[in-house]
Amino acid sequence: MGAADFTTIALGKTANEAFSAAIEDALYDYGHAGYTGTIAEKGGDGFVQFNVKTRTNPTEVQGKLWDAQVALSYEKDPTSEWVCKPNAAQRNALAWLRDRISLTPVPRRSRYDYAPARPRDAAAALIQAADDKWGACVCIEVTGTRAAKIKADRGRKGTHDKVFVFFGTASC
Repeated sequence: MGAADFTTIALGKTANEAFSAAIEDALYDYGHAGYTGTIAEKGGDGFVQFNVKTRTNPTEVQGKLWDAQVALSYEKDPTSEWVCKPNAAQRNALAWLRDRISLTPVPRRSRYDYAPARPRDAAAALIQAADDKWGACVCIEVTGTRAAKIKADRGRKGTHDKVFVFFGTASC
């Protein structure tokens, strides 16, 4: 089995509501058989929500992601023979992500809640979530005029819904 990259835009009052709506749409469009390479494969794993600085385009975040992955791999183990030395664009992509991305804090309901281990570096967490075909996907809220345009295109102008983009890798 392989993996496919997906990007899904969904609307909802919360990220959880938008995520559920995106999964329902993917199941309707691609079926319930599994291995569709869509957000439907992320149903049980959920998402990791990230905050981006204002005026940062979420699709630009996704574009910088793959370049930053090379630089992060080299940063973790520069002596490995399997990791190539990053070029300037790849190093700049990692610095760009570190400057613009932060993890959304997740409140715990009680002190007994299990909290999965995440890297302290938000850019590393973003790369890990986007590249894991069996784990969670990435969630970023779209704001400003981009969100207003998406809501208008989908006939939801004037509602209190928020716009979220989910992306990552899913099994296919």
